[in-house]
Amino acid sequence: MIKLKLETNTEEEKLIKEYLENNASETLADKINNGTKIIKDNKQLLNKKDFNGFLNYAKEQAKSSVKNGVAMIHHETVFGWAIHYFEEDSIEGTLYNEDGTEYKKIVKTEYKPPVTKVEVKKKPENEQANFLDMFSNQNKQEENEVEEETIEEKKIENPLTREQMELLVKTFDEPELEEELRLLDKQEKQQKEIIEKHIDMETGEVLTTQMIDNELIEILNKLLDNKLKVSI
Repeated sequence: MIKLKLETNTEEEKLIKEYLENNASETLADKINNGTKIIKDNKQLLNKKDFNGFLNYAKEQAKSSVKNGVAMIHHETVFGWAIHYFEEDSIEGTLYNEDGTEYKKIVKTEYKPPVTKVEVKKKPENEQANFLDMFSNQNKQEENEVEEETIEEKKIENPLTREQMELLVKTFDEPELEEELRLLDKQEKQQKEIIEKHIDMETGEVLTTQMIDNELIEILNKLLDNKLKVSI
């Protein structure tokens, strides 16, 4: 009877070992006792099998026989699994290097470049408020500038037409222009006083019975667009 170098820990393992010793060929006995050489990961390794590996294999085989949560396995079937497990070279047990050390499969990890995190600093609320205040103040300042500019334009356009203003700007420098505008404003007030004193603004008739010289009549008539009616 062939002796196999298999360690057993249970009565079931002893029964399977006894079956193998009585039925294994010399070739199978040599595989069990000495292992088989295989090529894996471009290396020559020694593949040796034991009962720990066989029990895991037998469990996987038994799962395929489960029906309604129950598996009834005949002992002859288990013996057949044992023969197949130890004889089939494609089934791996424990692998060893040529120097006798256990082979550990090298797991290649894919290189992933480090991810650079960019920290975005949130602005404090008071800083945001200051920005909004500054923006609001800037808008108010622009509105005030526009309003002041509009007022200045009105002051200039009040006594003169735009064409007359352009002519004055070309003719006088700034101090002279201010003086000219001041005189025109004064003249306009004087003309209004004359009109209110001597003319009925609704009818255009002269109210005074005093003599009015021709020059004054000409001025009044021009101011009233030639609508002056003189009653003497």
